[in-house]
Amino acid sequence: MKALYFFYFSAFGIFATYLNLYYRSIGLSGIQIGWLSAVVPAVAIVSGPLWGLLNDRVGRPRMQLAVAAAGSILVMLAIPVPSALIALLPLAGLYSLFNSTIMPIIDTTTINILGSRRDRYGRQRIWGTVGFILTTWVTGQLTGQLGLRTIFPIYAVVMLGLLAALRFLPRQRLHLSLRPQGGLVRMVTQPKWLFFSLSLFFLGLSISGMNNFLGISLKMAGGSDRLVGSVWSLAALAEIPVLYFSAYLIRNLGLRRMLVVAFLVYAVRFALYAVMPSPEWALPLSLMHGFTFGLYWVASVMFINRMAPDHLKTTSQGLFLAITYLANVLGAPFGGAMLDRIGPSALFAVYSGFAFIGLIVLLAGFRFAREPSPGEAVAE
Repeated sequence: MKALYFFYFSAFGIFATYLNLYYRSIGLSGIQIGWLSAVVPAVAIVSGPLWGLLNDRVGRPRMQLAVAAAGSILVMLAIPVPSALIALLPLAGLYSLFNSTIMPIIDTTTINILGSRRDRYGRQRIWGTVGFILTTWVTGQLTGQLGLRTIFPIYAVVMLGLLAALRFLPRQRLHLSLRPQGGLVRMVTQPKWLFFSLSLFFLGLSISGMNNFLGISLKMAGGSDRLVGSVWSLAALAEIPVLYFSAYLIRNLGLRRMLVVAFLVYAVRFALYAVMPSPEWALPLSLMHGFTFGLYWVASVMFINRMAPDHLKTTSQGLFLAITYLANVLGAPFGGAMLDRIGPSALFAVYSGFAFIGLIVLLAGFRFAREPSPGEAVAE
């Protein structure tokens, strides 16, 4: 599982950090990049939960991951062939169709394997951060010398590593459940699920904007490709201590406090991006990433896993990603248009506001969800 996280997030680092820079380099505008960024989550809103339902029903993670990885490689190698938006849009959709299944299955499989030690999820996920750091830094060096088109063969090589790592994944079904998928409507209509989903949506608007436009904003302010790679690498590095000690944080702080801290620090982080005087300031601000994404991701995965019934574990993780994808669908075109119209500083001020709204919704919803006391095991 550590190897799967390593290779998946190595590839994700290339996709998230450099693909929009490539789009910009071939002459696409902010709004065009926004539409391309929106297609990926638009497809994943449907495909992610459906892939999750399939895995919950038949329990064949190894086969699904192999198909998803192979499809992602083929599509990414096809993206640099055209340069027109009309040709890139369906390729972005195909990429999402394959790639959207990977993260929910890896997360659910990891939690299943850990069993009663599931609070140690962060120590498995930390290897994804290591992969992200190494790949974004190395790719930044290579693109500075060889150009942005090198991201596509690098991505393919990394995903071949994921395919190779699948041979170590057990063949047996890890989450057997052939029960009918009853309870899905009941799960997603609970007040605690609805409030939590809405808070994730508002925060997701801001996170997707940062992922899609921070690199472009730094370039617009005079930053280099190497600076962009260094910013994301340093951000990922800041996750490591939070992920490593996540079991301690879960036991002593609880999931709710972890989420509140993550939402609050995200809002502050976006506000600081809005007022930073030069692109180099993004480097120290990246150190906040551990207290934003690190806390947010671990706590959200565990919180949702706890809310879901046994036969909907993978489905619930797919829905979690679908919520963030929906935020990206709506937020990417908006962010692209706002970037062209009001500039990056005002755009990140807006993102800070969205994060604060998400925090308010989160706090309002916690009265519908009981949180285990500090020290209590994170059990169903």
